[in-house]
Amino acid sequence: MNQVPLVRTEGKAFADQATLTPERMVRDPRLLRASKTDGTREVERALGLGDSLYFYVGHACPEFGQIVLAYTPEWSTSEPGGATPFDTGGLQLGYVQGNGTDDPVSYCISHRVTLASWLDDFTAYVERHFSSPGAYVLGERAQTDDISGRLLHPSNSRRAWTWELQIESDHQLLANLKLLCVQSELAEAIRRELRMLPDDEAAAWIDLISSSDFRVAPAGAEAPAVCGMAEEVISTWL
Repeated sequence: MNQVPLVRTEGKAFADQATLTPERMVRDPRLLRASKTDGTREVERALGLGDSLYFYVGHACPEFGQIVLAYTPEWSTSEPGGATPFDTGGLQLGYVQGNGTDDPVSYCISHRVTLASWLDDFTAYVERHFSSPGAYVLGERAQTDDISGRLLHPSNSRRAWTWELQIESDHQLLANLKLLCVQSELAEAIRRELRMLPDDEAAAWIDLISSSDFRVAPAGAEAPAVCGMAEEVISTWL
């Protein structure tokens, strides 16, 4: 199976302004663990997770913004942290239903795997439960349930069966980047920022936005459209 990428959706505004903007993308290109809500920090404390940078495997979630970044997954296996076959915030808040989810701490512990092993575990999971990797990426329901009844539970939505990585380090935005999708207004804002940089500092970005790894949604496109475009592209890789 061709590997499903890690996806980070950015651009959501936080109270402390720790979010990704075109200026920050170009001048300080890092994905930061600080870009999270106090609610997410409380989930980390409740479930015993470290201070993490979150990625979904193959899912561009529009609730987190309109900037979609997809990364090759191999680098994550040497990072500190863990992975779960569901959204940890959804589990803690009661949006993930199944046998045992009423004790979210125990459920998380019993399902969480190391980052060193997650790629093999994820591959087996998709082969066991989904018709194809592309079906998983496009948000289709599993064909077979898991032992806890989570995958086919009628109350559950996509984030109840999407894998989540909790990486306990910040990440350089351009490192291992395979795809960047933005709306056209953001694309133009990135280009404006690049025109103010010296050529040597802008070189990597110029290469990116001149390549097929840079996809631009039509003017006025909202987050769901940008995220849907990204997932369609990703599904063609598999």
